[in-house]
Amino acid sequence: MPSHFCQGTPVAIADPALPPVLVYPIHRGDHETSFVPDREAPLARLLGHSRALILRATATGMTTGELARLAAVSPATASHHLAVLRDSGLISTVRGAGRTLHTLTPAGAALLASAGHRV
Repeated sequence: MPSHFCQGTPVAIADPALPPVLVYPIHRGDHETSFVPDREAPLARLLGHSRALILRATATGMTTGELARLAAVSPATASHHLAVLRDSGLISTVRGAGRTLHTLTPAGAALLASAGHRV
């Protein structure tokens, strides 16, 4: 399970009543904190924390799997968020070579800029 709170090496969590869990840090490179929206920020209040985070992350172009890991949600949940953002005209999706790449549309970039986020 990816975690913002796990730093360094992965940690195994074992509870006899539950399946074992491996918690590992989320690695996002040099821009590690650039995608973490404030839960109280207007964009997060409007779209929800995960959807706002996913929208911001598409500014650099990311795959569904990358976005799911970044937002710490299942691929199915990430796909749902992406469909809502795409249907709203905020992102575009290109499929090819076994990958699905999601990027901001001009409308998505304008929304982020109006909310004070760098694009």
